[in-house]
Amino acid sequence: MKRLISILTIVIVMFSLVACNGGAPKDAVAKVNDKLIKSAEFEKNLALAKKGYEAMYGEEIWTKDAGEGKTFLEVVKAQILDKMISDEVKYQEAVKKGIKAEEAEINDQMEQFKQNIEKDEQIKKFMEENGIDDEFLKAQIEKELMVMKFEQDFKDNFKVEDSNAKDYYEKNKESYRNNQVKASHILIKTVDGSLNPLAEEEIAKKKEIAQDILKKAKDGEDFAQLAKDYSEDEGSAPNGGDLGFFKKGVMVPEFENAAFGLEKGQMSELVQSQFGYHIIKVYDKIDETPGFEEVKESIVEQIRQDEYEGYIEKLMEKAKIEKYIEEKK
Repeated sequence: MKRLISILTIVIVMFSLVACNGGAPKDAVAKVNDKLIKSAEFEKNLALAKKGYEAMYGEEIWTKDAGEGKTFLEVVKAQILDKMISDEVKYQEAVKKGIKAEEAEINDQMEQFKQNIEKDEQIKKFMEENGIDDEFLKAQIEKELMVMKFEQDFKDNFKVEDSNAKDYYEKNKESYRNNQVKASHILIKTVDGSLNPLAEEEIAKKKEIAQDILKKAKDGEDFAQLAKDYSEDEGSAPNGGDLGFFKKGVMVPEFENAAFGLEKGQMSELVQSQFGYHIIKVYDKIDETPGFEEVKESIVEQIRQDEYEGYIEKLMEKAKIEKYIEEKK
């Protein structure tokens, strides 16, 4: 009898292993807990994303290298799947908490969407070709509303104490610092139209031209007029080289270091960057840090956002997630 039980146990275990290794479901790209994410839903989301990307970058974008040996199509597919999985995890948790999207809300969103595309025959044709029908749209809208409500519910119920907000402010005070420079520049380019460096002898000639302009500026000639006459920065030259106010991290490092190192009214020597030779003049500077009360509201929102993201990470770790899309390449 014991031997019979042992044999039956082995058979059951072997059958279970065969079942578990039966491969991915043919009509799914992933599974979140007990819910399958269907291939058809994935393909429709992918079609919508591709439509948006192609409008900005053209249809040839998909075969281009996106880094790490992957094409843009591979990267976008992975991003879409990750978002669908994340949304499903949030949706399931929202259902557990009794959060609902009212029928009236869903219908209102549907109506707004239909009004937006009412006269766009190309969009209508695209949707028809990709099977993006009312049933799909309604399901998408419901899930998005549920996910939004779930996030808002978490944040509304997460209390941030003043002491925590003040502590966050002190630790991150530098990020609230408003440090800007208002400057103008004159650029003499050392690159061609494709941003390729010029020949060394050409660069030497460009430097001489820049030095002559610098001398004119030092001799008191109007900086704005010199920029209009000589600067090769097509964007700022017509405005006398004016770049307006800018923060750190906006300009290339060589330019930024020179600009922020100057005092109001000062002018630089020649500054060389990857684009060429710059002459920079600073007209104004701002360096101020708002007090806690001025930024308290944004700090509270940031703490809630950080806590929410941490909560989602835990939900993702807890969820049983299986991806099948790699198997279907």
